[in-house]
Amino acid sequence: MATLFEYFAKDFSRDLSLEKKWTLKSTVDGTEIEVIARLLLNFDANAKYVAFYTPEFPGAVFPEAILMNNLNDILELPTTDVGVSVGFSELPDELVDGKDLKFAGRVFIYSERDPPDDLKRQLVEESAANGVRVTIRSQAYMKRRNQLERPKAFISHDALENQQVILPVRADVTSKDVYEYSPILADRVYVDWSLGAEEVARRLLRSLDA
Repeated sequence: MATLFEYFAKDFSRDLSLEKKWTLKSTVDGTEIEVIARLLLNFDANAKYVAFYTPEFPGAVFPEAILMNNLNDILELPTTDVGVSVGFSELPDELVDGKDLKFAGRVFIYSERDPPDDLKRQLVEESAANGVRVTIRSQAYMKRRNQLERPKAFISHDALENQQVILPVRADVTSKDVYEYSPILADRVYVDWSLGAEEVARRLLRSLDA
């Protein structure tokens, strides 16, 4: 099962990012948390957007509102040294400069707790009035994704006297599924789980003893 932080880390991995961390301190009990903010840069769309991650913070009722108050600080992260050359052309006008990317008006907040519905609704509505669409992803989001993203393949491997033994075990997955996920794995010898647990175990043992 993936954690919410793992989803935060991989959901936008297709885009370049600039990261900033800062500390939030509770005025009630003095507890502190470290918040992660990322400015995501999509050069194909000529756009940038923002993602926040907040761990558990018992000392604050709704720290997500504080993040939105600091949105401009994230949008102003230095992008002058970031550029991408598009395509294969060497023409100067094919270079997209990070400072020229436009804010897409999208903010994703990954929160390790489910914020109160009334405060969440208020934040979303107030942000929308300012042209910013906020999406909050919390524990409920993580649990739902874990339910939907069932593993389609498992690879069991071991290493003996510098010799690697790899035997994929497939369950409810076709060769086409494997090829679309990773063409390198498509032509490997494998064991299908439909053969039954005993037969799969026997073939794994035979492979390891070979």
